Amino acid sequence: MYTVDAYENAANIDLTPYINANFQLRFVYNDAGDYSYGAVIDDVAITNASLATSDVFVKDELQIYPNPVKDNLYIKNDLKLNSKVSVVDMSGKIVKIFAGKSESYNLSDLPKGTYMILIDDGKDIVKKKIIKQ
Repeated sequence: MYTVDAYENAANIDLTPYINANFQLRFVYNDAGDYSYGAVIDDVAITNASLATSDVFVKDELQIYPNPVKDNLYIKNDLKLNSKVSVVDMSGKIVKIFAGKSESYNLSDLPKGTYMILIDDGKDIVKKKIIKQ
């Protein structure tokens, strides 16, 4: 089940009937004005498999706080990796990128909302959702 809950007029789409089917997926954004924007993805296949994200170093070695965050986000990584940290808004746009070894990330200039934090250690990418107040 995929849920869009960050916007008005949220939609729930049950994709279970499409497992092992091949189909076309279309996204349309209408700004309630004279324009609408869309994207089409061909040859989409949904298989009955687990999501391909890695939480290998997440459980005990990674802490992200505070969440919700107001100004500074802290990421504690016991592995001491030089990771690239990207902040992505709910439209999929990368709004900030931090590189190098750090534990504090200034998000004070971001508008309030929901964001994804992507932590890339060069081997795995870990995704975590945060709320910016």
